[in-house]
Amino acid sequence: MKKIFLIACLIIFSGKIAFAQTDSTLNSSSKTPEERAEKHSQHFAKSLGLTADQTAKIKAIDLEHIKKIDELRTKYKNQTDKQAKGKEFKILDENTDAKYKAVLTPAQYEKYWQAKKERMEKKKEKHDLKKKKNIK
Repeated sequence: MKKIFLIACLIIFSGKIAFAQTDSTLNSSSKTPEERAEKHSQHFAKSLGLTADQTAKIKAIDLEHIKKIDELRTKYKNQTDKQAKGKEFKILDENTDAKYKAVLTPAQYEKYWQAKKERMEKKKEKHDLKKKKNIK
C-alpha cells in the first residue's frame, strides 16, 4: 500500500514539475519585440491615461527600446563584465526615460516615475534578500 501511495505521489509531483517548466517558456522573451511593445504601451495607456497619439509614440519608443535591449543581451550573453553591461543598460534606460518625458504630460511622467521607483525598490529588496540567502 505504501509503495502505491509513493508511486502516485511521484507521478503527481513529476507532472507538476514538468508543467512548471513549460510555463517558464511562455515568458515575454518568447514574444516578438512588436508584441512586447504593444503590451507595454497598452499598459501605459491604461495606467497613465494616455491619448491615442501618446500611445502610438510610446509604442514606437518601446519598440526601439526593446530591440536595443535584445541587442545588448545578445552582446553580453557570454561576457562577465557586469560593469560595462550595467553602464550600457543604464544609458539606454536614461535615454528612454527622456523620450517618455517628451511625450508624457508632467503629471503622467510623475506617475510613471513613481511606479518605476517602486519597481526598482522591490527589485533591490528581492536582490538583497537573495544575496542574504546565498551568504548563509
